[in-house]
Order: sequence, then structure tokens, then C-alpha cells
Amino acid sequence: MIIPGLTGDFFICFNLNNFTENYRMAYIIRTTSDGLIYIKASYIINVKKPNSLEGAKVLGQPLIVNADNIGFLSFNVEGHVTYFMANGFEISMKALYEEAEEAFNCAKAHIERIIK
Repeated sequence: MIIPGLTGDFFICFNLNNFTENYRMAYIIRTTSDGLIYIKASYIINVKKPNSLEGAKVLGQPLIVNADNIGFLSFNVEGHVTYFMANGFEISMKALYEEAEEAFNCAKAHIERIIK
């Protein structure tokens, strides 16, 4: 279903099928054949680099992680499941270790899968 809309000087078409697919995600963790991991924003605890002043914020969009940039998967000092990235960032999430490990392995093998 496509709904046309007019705002100011711009004519905008909203495709509700794409809108609901992209913004109302039916998954928490998903992998793609390109080696990417999509993590629902509400399941991200924090994205930070140790010894930095501020952590990054995830604002409603899924966090996309390239599996090739993940150094290892473990628990951080607070006990949260965390992807430790090669560039020093830590991505902590509300997921089980097994789910994060399956997502990591599927993304490394370039397999599309919805984990949870």
C-alpha cells in the first residue's frame, strides 16, 4: 500500500510495506549473506569504547555489525554478552550467549538466518 504525502515543497511517497518491514522488526538478531549482523536497537545495552569519555547511542534503528570486525565474543565486566570489536569498541546486548554466538558463526559463514 502506497500513501502519497505532501510536506512543504516535497512530495513524499510512503510505502507501508517497507515501513513496517524496516521499523517494526519481527526479529531481535538477524544475519545476512553479506556477513552482517542486525541487532534490534532496544536490545542494545551500550556501544562504547573503553577509556573514552562517552558511549555511542543507538536511536531506534537496528545496529549493523560486520562479523569480520568482531575480535571475539565474551562477557564484559558488568556480565553482559558483548561483541569485542577489532577497533576497540564493545557492543553489549540483552541476549543469551548462545544466540550471540550463533549469530556470529552464521554471519562468518555468510548464512542468512533469524536467530531470535
